[in-house]
Amino acid sequence: MNKRKDSYYLGKLLALLKPYKLYLAAILLCLIASSGIVFLQPLLISRLTDQGLLEMNLSATVKMTLLIFLLVVAGELISLLQSWMFVRIHNAFYFSLISRGFQKLMRLKISYFTEKSSAEIIDNMRVDTSNAALITDRFFGFAIEYLFRIASSLVGLFVISWRLTLIVMLIVPVKCAIVSLFSKKTRKWTQERLEKLSDFTGWFSENVGGIKEIKLWGLYQKRWEEFQRRQQELLNLHQKEALLESVNNSIEAALSWGVTGLLYILGGMQIIEGRLSLGGVFAFISYSGYVTNPIMALLNLRIFFSTIIPSAKRLFQIFELEEEPDAGKLKMDQAPYLFSKTVRENIDLDSRTDQEAFLKACEKSGADKFIAKLPKKEDSVIGQNGSMLSGGERKKIAVARAMAKEAPIIVLDEATAGYDGESDAQLHDFLIHQTEGKTLIVITHNREHLEGMDRVYCLENGKCLVMSG
Repeated sequence: MNKRKDSYYLGKLLALLKPYKLYLAAILLCLIASSGIVFLQPLLISRLTDQGLLEMNLSATVKMTLLIFLLVVAGELISLLQSWMFVRIHNAFYFSLISRGFQKLMRLKISYFTEKSSAEIIDNMRVDTSNAALITDRFFGFAIEYLFRIASSLVGLFVISWRLTLIVMLIVPVKCAIVSLFSKKTRKWTQERLEKLSDFTGWFSENVGGIKEIKLWGLYQKRWEEFQRRQQELLNLHQKEALLESVNNSIEAALSWGVTGLLYILGGMQIIEGRLSLGGVFAFISYSGYVTNPIMALLNLRIFFSTIIPSAKRLFQIFELEEEPDAGKLKMDQAPYLFSKTVRENIDLDSRTDQEAFLKACEKSGADKFIAKLPKKEDSVIGQNGSMLSGGERKKIAVARAMAKEAPIIVLDEATAGYDGESDAQLHDFLIHQTEGKTLIVITHNREHLEGMDRVYCLENGKCLVMSG
């Protein structure tokens, strides 16, 4: 079942690459050309050795050397072109993922944001989009190139010596078993690390948000001990992954050198028996490297995908979440959010209010007086959620925001809580005398705010009673 789910999310991720098919086709042509160059190099080295160096033929030596040099230059130019295209695709793909994630977050239900901290949401989105975008990393392109290289090199191996080729292929099943074991553990530890990292981010965010309570209750030592415990868990998982990768690389190197050493011995025997030339042995060893090393890299793709798939899964789960409905009940709380921007940007959220309307909104809400005392007036930054303002000042900014919108319906729920008496009376006077043609709904516990209202309702014991109007 897990394999089916992994394939499902991997397929959805690959489907997002369709807009880049022209670039991918160009990269494919470059990969084929690179494979052709790689195939020719051992043949030229074989001729350089047998016809040039061993026969002491300077002309053949110079000719083969120049051809090899030209092939190397051509290969590097193709590699540069590939790198340029991979970077363009990777950047564009990452941008499309993070953009889709941002747009989705803006349309999700509020309940999603109450269940997770903002820091946790941001960190998950950042990590998951980065990991999912690895599908366009050059390593993935190398995997395709390796397929062409293996196919062409196998032809070269069988042409030179089919007996030695069978020995080279003995390493494949051994490596398959090792990688299969390592990839399962890597996938498990990666998933666990992502979950613990998400939990830690949420916990850390709560500590920053509740710093006043931590100081007030003297919780520093307790929080410090919990921080150490959580970090140690993450470090232990990271250490396991790093150690597993090191063991995998060491075994891979040992197997490769073991096969190479065996080929030198058997190749030497073939030379002594007159079955192979020295250049032929060199070419065979080169081809064997082109086969065994790419095969190992291809098998290691399972480990590579062990990092991508958990993030892709979590990312698509967000993409598939239910969005806000366009019908039904709409519930709002009493706490408007203030952004860490200027006073003006917090009042004029959509940047459509002219200066005159902005000043009127500030005056109506009573915010004009404290704004005039700020260092940069309306261009003063007020901190995250208005942290640099008092409770009453934050309320006035929120009311000014409502006034600036010039909406046909105005709903004020305990809007003047935290207001001083003068500002409260000023706002009430405005609401009663200057909101003609608008529907005004005021929710309050203060009877004085009800004066001048067309109709008054009272909620008592779960029942709505008409008191006037």
